[in-house]
Amino acid sequence: MKLLLLIPLAVGLLVSCSGKTNSPTPSPTGSYNQQQTERLYGSWKFTYTIINTYSDIYKLRTLKASSVTPGDYYLEGVNGYNTPVIAGYNSQYKNFSLYDPGDYIDQFYTFNFSNTTAVSGCYYLIDNSTDRMSDCYSMYGNRYSTGTASIEGQNGLSKLQIQQQLKATFQPGTENTQVRRQYEALKALR
Repeated sequence: MKLLLLIPLAVGLLVSCSGKTNSPTPSPTGSYNQQQTERLYGSWKFTYTIINTYSDIYKLRTLKASSVTPGDYYLEGVNGYNTPVIAGYNSQYKNFSLYDPGDYIDQFYTFNFSNTTAVSGCYYLIDNSTDRMSDCYSMYGNRYSTGTASIEGQNGLSKLQIQQQLKATFQPGTENTQVRRQYEALKALR
């Protein structure tokens, strides 16, 4: 009886050691759009300058299929104040975006990768009382970890204080319809 149990084990070892199996070769999983969105997994620091320079921390971790744009995906995550954000790859505009809602000001980023851990693009403010959008402020970001477990505070100020500072510097810009559409698509997912 013991010999019969050892024979299948020995055959299995021989097959796996010889490299010849009948198992299919693994292929990349998910669609192109899903794979693009998955590039955003991890912990990020985005930096932009309006009058002062600000840095925002984001932890992007939960992949979901878009209910707004079939075939697109997004990641749910949190900002440095542990409030929800949404980010993803936009297949129509061939770029990435992140939506960070606020009480006074929504923050919205559009960007592309410059390498596997760095992004650059535009940062926008949206005044919630008027629904007006700012012009593009140059931004850059770096993934500093593939982990998303912990959130540390940022800037030493509360989210409300940051929101009030941003609202005070807000200047309405010329409406960019492409950016507006991307913003509205991510906003609709929350």
